[in-house]
Amino acid sequence: MSMTSEQVTAARLIANLEVENEVLSENLTATQERCTQLIEENRKLKEQLEYGFDSYQKDAARTRNNELSHIEAMHNIAYGLTGEVGEVVDVLKKSHFKGQPLDLEKLKGELGDLLWYFADACTTLGISMSDVAKANIEKLRLRHPNGFEAPTPK
Repeated sequence: MSMTSEQVTAARLIANLEVENEVLSENLTATQERCTQLIEENRKLKEQLEYGFDSYQKDAARTRNNELSHIEAMHNIAYGLTGEVGEVVDVLKKSHFKGQPLDLEKLKGELGDLLWYFADACTTLGISMSDVAKANIEKLRLRHPNGFEAPTPK
């Protein structure tokens, strides 16, 4: 039994529609996978943005010595900050004067230690790190309203 020209045309249309449907289905699956990936990336970025100074301060307070008096804690912080600044300087010195490559991982660790003592100072004084950061930015805006401008040589 032979097919009429209309039946042949209809069969071709159906075949084309099936191919298009398969392509659309594959595209939909890929799009769904990409959306899932983007949602996860967005969640991670949001998590990173939300972990700010106050979250860090709270987490850092978990490792502070609560047995110290207020004045002992402040002395510990002053000595700790001084020691850690020395360690930052030592990393920079090795790079600058000894020709060693700058050890960014070591530097990051020492800066992290400085951050811990800064957080401990804020906690000891009963102030939030984010309040200190905001006050500092405001001070800098007043001091340098157009951003930093190097003095012109005389």
